Amino acid sequence: MDARVVRREDGASRLLPAHDSERGALAAHSQLCYRCLCKTDEAAMTHERIDINPEIMGGKPVIRGTRIPVETILRKLGAGLAPDDILADHPRLTPDDIHAAQTFAADYLADEEVVFG
Repeated sequence: MDARVVRREDGASRLLPAHDSERGALAAHSQLCYRCLCKTDEAAMTHERIDINPEIMGGKPVIRGTRIPVETILRKLGAGLAPDDILADHPRLTPDDIHAAQTFAADYLADEEVVFG
């Protein structure tokens, strides 16, 4: 199942599962459409520290108030860097920002269907 990230009017990023019946309708809207939350709002997850803006890093999820993509933090963690090393590389980050990046990724993947074969 696909997931879709949208940004609410209060600035919080939300992760919405895109069910097959909704996929076409959701795809017709822009990535940051606030009106798409109608039926799936209850299933949405809030990520207060993550920002998604098409004007920043091409719309990739970033840590709010920075241009540091969530992907960069996850790749550094995956390469074996300790959170303290990441914080040293990016002084504007906090430990909570690193946890937010991990939580965002986990929530994004939580509803993915894995197809074998």
